[in-house]
Amino acid sequence: MRTVRHGLLLLVSVLALGVAQSAEAQWGEPMPGGQPAPVGTAPATGATTTAPATTEEGPRLFAYVDIPFWLGSGDDEGSTDVFVLGPTLGGRYAILPMIEAGLAWGFSYASVSGDGTDESFGGLRGGNPYLFGHYVMRTPEMTLRVGGGLTLPLSGAPEGGDGFDEDLDAIAAALGQAYAGALYGLWNPWIWAFDRFTLVLPSASVELTGMQMLLLRAEAAMGIGFYTGDAEDVDTELVAQLAVEGGVRTDMIEAGLRLQMVVLVTGDETDGVFIDDDDDFQSAAEAFVKVRFHPAFVRGSMLLNLDHPAGFAFDTRRVWGLHIGGGVEM
Repeated sequence: MRTVRHGLLLLVSVLALGVAQSAEAQWGEPMPGGQPAPVGTAPATGATTTAPATTEEGPRLFAYVDIPFWLGSGDDEGSTDVFVLGPTLGGRYAILPMIEAGLAWGFSYASVSGDGTDESFGGLRGGNPYLFGHYVMRTPEMTLRVGGGLTLPLSGAPEGGDGFDEDLDAIAAALGQAYAGALYGLWNPWIWAFDRFTLVLPSASVELTGMQMLLLRAEAAMGIGFYTGDAEDVDTELVAQLAVEGGVRTDMIEAGLRLQMVVLVTGDETDGVFIDDDDDFQSAAEAFVKVRFHPAFVRGSMLLNLDHPAGFAFDTRRVWGLHIGGGVEM
């Protein structure tokens, strides 16, 4: 948990720096005595000046698809092969220059084979749609988003009872949904959780835009997941996540490294969502490249889970994710 505190302190520092820069851009140079001069008035002469922009308009529409996949072993002996796809569709739309609404919806496909047979089992499942909204503040130095969201609990756990043990397709599909979350380093776990309505509040991100070729972003969110299924004595879960990105960029290319962590603050540890480990912390690293062909873009990345429950990435029954995607930004 010490790592969590340090990470949160880093994010708060970045946000505070950005807000301070924004305030300076909005109020101009200090007047004698330390009081800020109103925008439009020169500090010493009272002559009219041009105020810096505080709400520059960004892209009105941002839409994307991200398709990660993984191929590995489903057991310690290596006798079972598992192939998983975890595509996510999403985007956001600026209703007003400072108000955005968005959606992210994940799906999973799994195919399981092995144990001396050529027959494979699997299926497609949909996760929980995540609806969110942000207040957006833009200055020449940064873009800050603050808001929240919620999920629609459409992804229920597979039904047990008579016949479930023989329904290998349902079992494989449910396993695929758990693996799909691991392809993202368990980021936004509320999309992949079974029988959960999650309220995400707060959600925030900041990008420093006045640093020429240097790329620096941070984002964080906290979600509380309420159980909506029929089982008894299932805890409400509180999840926190934090990520930072750094790299270089030009008008056409972005390349860098993302470090992220997800913490189950309360609840039944992993609650059986991923394999059979009891672990309340997941860290991951992702190397990425994004190429723009205005207004379209393509993005590729390699995500490595660094520790349990989903890592280390290349160990038996542990997960990496190779991501290929793209979208439009206009």
